[in-house]
Amino acid sequence: MAKDVEIPSKDAFRIGEVAKLLGLEAYVLRYWETEFAELKPKKTRSGQRTYAREDVELLLRIQDLLHHELYTIAGAKRQMELERKGVVPPSAAELELVQGKLDAALAQCSVLDVQAKEAQQAQAHAQEQLAQILEKAQDLEAQLAAQSEQSSVVDEGWDVLSQESQQAHEALQARFDALQTQYNDLVEAHELLSHQHDVLSAQRTEVNARAARERQKVVASQDSLREQLHALIHLVQPAA
Repeated sequence: MAKDVEIPSKDAFRIGEVAKLLGLEAYVLRYWETEFAELKPKKTRSGQRTYAREDVELLLRIQDLLHHELYTIAGAKRQMELERKGVVPPSAAELELVQGKLDAALAQCSVLDVQAKEAQQAQAHAQEQLAQILEKAQDLEAQLAAQSEQSSVVDEGWDVLSQESQQAHEALQARFDALQTQYNDLVEAHELLSHQHDVLSAQRTEVNARAARERQKVVASQDSLREQLHALIHLVQPAA
């Protein structure tokens, strides 16, 4: 939580007054102006910055996000944009659901990786078989061409072998096409799941960051309560 700061009841503040009010150096305020576009103090003719009351309130919110909730500059910008849009932070159940989806996506990615490797191996094996059959067919064709003047028995044998070779070639080509289609589908599914994995990883990172900030707040609260308890014990103990 941001520290309680009482803004004086006036409409305009000089940069030195605002820096003192927030306990910061003036150069920090000037730097924040370059990072947060909504922070636009007016300037006098002499070039001095003049902050409106709304500017001071905005600076207090930026200080709260950066110094107390431990956001980065980019994170603070996103949080302020969400607050302007009225976006409600996700509940614990929603965070747990996101984590579950992430785990499921990771498991499915692993399965798809295995299937893709198996499809690649099957495709390579089919291509090798097809190449061997084509090579045998070419050898047979060369042999039969050299013996083209032999008996009709040889011609009939060549016809049978050519037909079988063609049938085997067509069968393997069909199998190869089916494996190629399956492989393409698996690659597309893998890319989709990889994208989902990246999105869910980003959400998990954001969830972890929020959890870390909540833990820091809980620790700070525990320390404060512990100090109050010690003070109370000291008050109720009888004088020695």
